[in-house]
Amino acid sequence: MKTQTTLLLALLLLLPVIQGCALVMYPLARAFGSPSEGELKQCRVAFERLKAGRFTARIVAYPAADPVGMRTNAYSGTALRLAEGLRSKGWTNCTKAPAVPLVKPRPLGHNQLRYAWKRAHTLSQWVKTARPEGDFHLFVEILSSGSGDIIGIQGYVLDASGHVAYERLMNSHHFGKNPPRDPEAACQLILRIFLNSLDQPAERIFPPYGVG
Repeated sequence: MKTQTTLLLALLLLLPVIQGCALVMYPLARAFGSPSEGELKQCRVAFERLKAGRFTARIVAYPAADPVGMRTNAYSGTALRLAEGLRSKGWTNCTKAPAVPLVKPRPLGHNQLRYAWKRAHTLSQWVKTARPEGDFHLFVEILSSGSGDIIGIQGYVLDASGHVAYERLMNSHHFGKNPPRDPEAACQLILRIFLNSLDQPAERIFPPYGVG
């Protein structure tokens, strides 16, 4: 065991010289829940397709969901707000879905990054199975405390094949002293971040080896 540990440490020390600094952090990023570099490459390709089709693609906005409790249509009015926000920025082919996907809830746990990507994979499987109409699908999930305060937001865009084209999580570290006051404000925030992201290169949104 000590020999294996010594070899691992030596490899970690040599990796920045051999293949660049990002790769040395790759095992740590994976341990914290970042997807594999192979999946990230697919995400970058899907993100570029999303950017290229932003004014012509058919995108479907779903009501914000409570991924832990999965209360039925907990935030049903948010789909209209999301769709209106997208249309105002040029997504003229945007439509809204009547309800959230029928997927199982998942306990939050202590690692939001890992949790968010597990949710992305769950939504990916739903898209592949349900095959809903549309070129892209926008999902927003809102995490709440026991007292009802918003403590986190997760946003995803998946293409029609179920590939993740966009993923973003936010929590108290991003909110500072001004967390979203209600689900509508949470949706506006994550939508604004998403729209701004479309002007960024794919490597900025999905950094190589999950480090960036």
